[in-house]
Amino acid sequence: MSIRTLGSASPVGRDCPTSSSRSSSAPPPLHVRALGAFMVWRGDEPIPSERWSRPTVTLLFKSLLSAPGHRLTRDGEIDLLWPDADPDAGANSLRVATHRLRAVLDLPGAGSSASYLRAEQGLFALDPHSARVAGVGVGADWLDADAFDRAARAALAGRDAAACRAALDFYSGEYLSDDHYADWAIARREDLSTRRREVLFHLARLSVETGEREGARRALRALLADDPCHEEGAAADAFAGGRWRPRRGAARV
Repeated sequence: MSIRTLGSASPVGRDCPTSSSRSSSAPPPLHVRALGAFMVWRGDEPIPSERWSRPTVTLLFKSLLSAPGHRLTRDGEIDLLWPDADPDAGANSLRVATHRLRAVLDLPGAGSSASYLRAEQGLFALDPHSARVAGVGVGADWLDADAFDRAARAALAGRDAAACRAALDFYSGEYLSDDHYADWAIARREDLSTRRREVLFHLARLSVETGEREGARRALRALLADDPCHEEGAAADAFAGGRWRPRRGAARV
């Protein structure tokens, strides 16, 4: 079904703010790991996995993560979560689900301005509150998938192998791997996987140009493990001869 759009490890951003670095009046920023094992942090505190025991609540949150701009229309959410419900029943179910999601995400007693889930003008949107934390470099890196995508695009636009490796560090696994067959996650998962292959191939080419043969081989092995039919990656044995010249028009990823 398509979506209609208008652990305890450190969260994405790496420089995760601690309670002492936050403004006392602002809610702690939200951090989400969607690449690899799914996990959510409120500030530096992980939200326990048992809080995500309601499938509908988890689906509501993950569908917003996957939507462009992390927002969906009210009708889009109803179509996704309760496709066979009549309008009144669907609207009532959505009110219950959003209330329960806020109970999972928000601090006890948080008002609407401090909520991580916004509802206005027929739209539901996630608000990580990351931009409201003064002096802490979390910003737009609250979601690891977005952080990877941004870093990957920047690396592909340049010729810096270190930038490629830094981008790949964000990619800790398949996007929302627990929802492998969910239609609403497929497009985002495939887009991120494609971007990773592009970065691996770009890194291999840069490594060859600078004489880093072993680095190139590692990148190509990772590429071929993900896509054994990648034409240029399959030419890795050409490295033994000391030359590797990508064939024109053979940069499929």
